[in-house]
Amino acid sequence: MPLLNSVIKWINIKRNYQIQYYCDHPIEIQNETLLELLNRAKNTYWGEKFNFSVVLIRRNGEFLIPKGSTRLLEGDEIYLATDREHSRELLETLGIKFERVKTVFVLGYSRYADFWFKTLEDKNITVKFFHPLEDVCQEVGSKYPFIEVYQAFPTDGETLKAEGLLEADYVWCLDETDEKNIVTAMFVKNLSAKRVGVLLKHPQYENFISSSGIDAYVLPKKVTASKIYSLLKGEDILEVIELAEEVDIFEKTFEGGHLPLRELKLEENEFVLFLKRNTEILIPKGDTLIEDGDRLLILRKI
Repeated sequence: MPLLNSVIKWINIKRNYQIQYYCDHPIEIQNETLLELLNRAKNTYWGEKFNFSVVLIRRNGEFLIPKGSTRLLEGDEIYLATDREHSRELLETLGIKFERVKTVFVLGYSRYADFWFKTLEDKNITVKFFHPLEDVCQEVGSKYPFIEVYQAFPTDGETLKAEGLLEADYVWCLDETDEKNIVTAMFVKNLSAKRVGVLLKHPQYENFISSSGIDAYVLPKKVTASKIYSLLKGEDILEVIELAEEVDIFEKTFEGGHLPLRELKLEENEFVLFLKRNTEILIPKGDTLIEDGDRLLILRKI
């Protein structure tokens, strides 16, 4: 039986970011369609315990909008959506361990680093920042008093180790240039840093990163949230979350009485991820009845 290399991406609607985990226990598939797999899953612990939906498939670098007739192949990456309440338990069921991040090293400075620092201020995480330029260190120190700032080159192994590099939960290389981030990441990885991540601006480096030993990367194009107004687009789109250059999520309000989801007319390249009803976020099925005022979050291949 082939094994499906499964990847879960939990899309956190409220905070507009993605967390990617690789499962240590691949799901066994039996040359079946997505519908057949889901029907089989209903009778398993997964199906009884969790409400989840397959929302996207990535195959050989290309994204596919899943249909019931889509046949799963070895090597496919499956993106699952689940409700916030059970997301952590679902990942734990897949054998994924959780450890709270306590200390992060940041090497280099960029606009993304600046954006990221703003999100860390109230997270109770120790952040240590390293940069060779005095003016950059002064700027970061004055803007973010919670950050420990060190004027040092990112390749100053002695200083990094003295400040606890080997104990840090993560080291992020966030300079403006991809090449510098990759070289720095490989340097600190060679120093035996636990986990190392890099900022990338060019997608062509993604394949290299996956085989380099670097643990993670962030590509701003894939996590940028932007407001798009109906006045400009001519559509009732409230918000677009850009997942990749060819995939996005948009939100629109349903107006059409009461209708089972399976009867909703969508474009061939669209898929309903979530349904917002008042304060609830639901993962809809084909027989889910959608109502006037429901806000549909739709994934679209563009």
